[in-house]
Amino acid sequence: MDTSLATNGMPELTLSGLATTDTVGGSSAIVKNACENLYTYAGNLDTFIENLIAQEEEILQNWEGTAADMLRQQFPGLIEAFRQIPPSIRSISDWASSTMNSYVSTDDATAARISEIMGGTR
Repeated sequence: MDTSLATNGMPELTLSGLATTDTVGGSSAIVKNACENLYTYAGNLDTFIENLIAQEEEILQNWEGTAADMLRQQFPGLIEAFRQIPPSIRSISDWASSTMNSYVSTDDATAARISEIMGGTR
């Protein structure tokens, strides 16, 4: 039985579970990879922040004047601002992963139901 639902020039929807995901613009594998990359970037930023903290004294050791004084004064706030970024990146990754998992689950259930209604199997 043909399970293709292509009509009126619309993209073909085969009942494979990921077809509609691919039609929307990306597969769950692409989103999963992007989410993993975001976690890697967040980890790299954590490392950068720790390296920056470790180098603070070296950076300021031979630097004098108003600019150096201002950096010494503002450095803790800069670090705190930087530290807020990695958790935000991880939160975006978690949201995207959760959203894609929900979408794929709904897509699979919808495809199964359509197949059942059409009398076919997936």
